Amino acid sequence: MVIYKKAGSDETQFDLFHRLSDGEYVEYLAAYQRVDKAIGGGLEMYAEEALRQFESCLESIKKFMEEGNLSIIRASAELWQRSIICLALTFAASLNIHQEHGLTRAKRLHGKGSIGFVALKALFNREYDECQGYRISYKLRNLLVHHTIECVGLHLSAREERSPGGIVVGDKYSAIARLRRDQCEETAKEYLNVAIRNELAEMEEDPDLLPLFRDALASIHRVARDGFDVLNPELRKELSKVVELDELFGARTEGRALARFVPIAGTLPRQTSMPHTVLDPKIFSYAKEVLLLHSNSTSG
Repeated sequence: MVIYKKAGSDETQFDLFHRLSDGEYVEYLAAYQRVDKAIGGGLEMYAEEALRQFESCLESIKKFMEEGNLSIIRASAELWQRSIICLALTFAASLNIHQEHGLTRAKRLHGKGSIGFVALKALFNREYDECQGYRISYKLRNLLVHHTIECVGLHLSAREERSPGGIVVGDKYSAIARLRRDQCEETAKEYLNVAIRNELAEMEEDPDLLPLFRDALASIHRVARDGFDVLNPELRKELSKVVELDELFGARTEGRALARFVPIAGTLPRQTSMPHTVLDPKIFSYAKEVLLLHSNSTSG
């Protein structure tokens, strides 16, 4: 079934284009739900929530600056910085926890030294080597825990915003959480290696942590996707069923749903209800990508 709204109308339309047997309906729905749960139920949700709170805190600080006065802003700055430090540590720790959890699960499922365990470890190493955000965010946990919380700084600023003609149209405020490179230089080498020290030294200014964290989260999602088959080998059949269901929809990409007609007893004229599950197109894309990766790895 495809759900859509008629152009220029609030009326909802239901396009019932394919009939499934009861067994097919149950099988497709169960497969979709299990894959959906596996995608959204891993520890990457911890990193997602940590980043959401980090972003929200910065946005709240900026909004308060726009609405508050200078004396209140100065009095609140220290408390704001404490919140930002705690949230930065939470996100940095989430990367470490995600990696530890993933490797532990791969070891339990396949054994240490197995093809699956080695493959997953290679995915984490790939992100560390290729993604600056992941690399620096991952090491930030060591800096905060073993060196000093002062390696995260909160930079607040306000400047006049002018029109192209030079007229002052208002004040522009910013709240940026930065990694303080001066503090990083003082930490022991066992917690921050020479390569990252050199990488930080080559930057023009202390890096903004928000874009680094966003890149790090993208790394986590890549590991979860590329390592899905290693971490969820029991779902290979379900992945295939989701792709099979995708093919039934064909070119219908939006408004996908699985519906079931249920008679309502004791009503005249006869009526039915139509409980349905709306299907996320991203789940289908994810399933196809994972199966393709698995196919390439086995054929290679």
